[in-house]
Amino acid sequence: MTYAKGTKVSVAKSEAELKALLRKHGATAMIAGEDTEQARAFVAFKMGGHQVRLEVPLPELADYATTEAGRRRDTAGQRKAWELACRERWRSVVLLAKAKLEAISWGHSTLEREFMADIMLPDGSTIHQRLREDERWRRALLSGGGPPLLPRAGGGS
Repeated sequence: MTYAKGTKVSVAKSEAELKALLRKHGATAMIAGEDTEQARAFVAFKMGGHQVRLEVPLPELADYATTEAGRRRDTAGQRKAWELACRERWRSVVLLAKAKLEAISWGHSTLEREFMADIMLPDGSTIHQRLREDERWRRALLSGGGPPLLPRAGGGS
């Protein structure tokens, strides 16, 4: 990951920036949280008649017990490296949301197109989770089938 590598922007500041960005683009309700068991944080919001949940996959603390060179870190060093990884991930989610919201505001896209995977269903799952867990959809998506990306030579459009 190169974007936000080594960032000093705190998780709290990134979360606040994301909420302000969502508010600016018309979100009517927001909540943020963290699920340490599943190593993820999230920001959920209402916008355009939909409830959307953006997830931030968090790194595992244990993954930072050693340096890239393989040297063992002490507890403080491990925690510091892990916190940096959390900050970097939050910054990337802010960038992603900003790009999506800008595309929507320019009229180049829609909320549904940009956030389709993150739209929440009545049971609290997201469209992405449902598609990933439904074996029929998984097979269809992974089959590689579907129409050709480019029309055949000599064929009509």
